Amino acid sequence: MFGSRPGCRICGVEVCLRDPADVLRRMSDALRPGGWLVTEEIDNAVAGSVDSAHPLAEAFDACYRQRIEFALDTGVMDLCFGRALPGYVEALGFEEVGYEGVAHTVRGGVGSQAPSVRTHFANGRPLNSELAVLTAVPGVVLT
Repeated sequence: MFGSRPGCRICGVEVCLRDPADVLRRMSDALRPGGWLVTEEIDNAVAGSVDSAHPLAEAFDACYRQRIEFALDTGVMDLCFGRALPGYVEALGFEEVGYEGVAHTVRGGVGSQAPSVRTHFANGRPLNSELAVLTAVPGVVLT
């Protein structure tokens, strides 16, 4: 991923940190000139039922929003941190910054027996990011 340049990668951790800005700053400080900082986080605020006409869509969306709010209100994690990540990275003062958003749509079924869910897990994606936008910051270069 980093070629011959030194780099740092953090994935799915900032959502659980009390001070993600401090962690990102310390990772940035550890880089040598030309090094990369790659970070990837979820934004569950964009998650929701794919078929709004489904009889359970409204209940699913309400439960999903409650899950996000509960995790944030109790200090467990910020499941929408991905949308704030670009601002944190911009504040680090890198020479080059890039962002990419990816939305995964996974059709459910009966638990882990659904083929798309099995494929999702086989690719190393956690359940929390099934319908999440991941904000990646590839190619961040120090001056």
